[in-house]
Amino acid sequence: MPCTGTWTRTTNDLLRQEARCGIRLRSRGVNTIPHEKKSYEPATCGHCGGEGCIYCNKAGTVLVTAPKRACRHCEGVGCIYCGFTGWAEPKGKYD
Repeated sequence: MPCTGTWTRTTNDLLRQEARCGIRLRSRGVNTIPHEKKSYEPATCGHCGGEGCIYCNKAGTVLVTAPKRACRHCEGVGCIYCGFTGWAEPKGKYD
């Protein structure tokens, strides 16, 4: 496989590409291939129904990855996978 500008995203493929091309694709163990930024949209907190609770920081809404969809684990009721908000992929504290 020639050294081209397109690389796959797996770590093993990156390591093979580095060895083949004699270049460094990663820095400090972090994959440097750019990822698409996630877009978020507000959704009513499923735990409190919009009244405000500890899971939505008393705002009544949470930011979830667009398009918003109910959590597949709990079907919108609230569980550890959705942060008790009822939504799939809620925005984390450090996102």
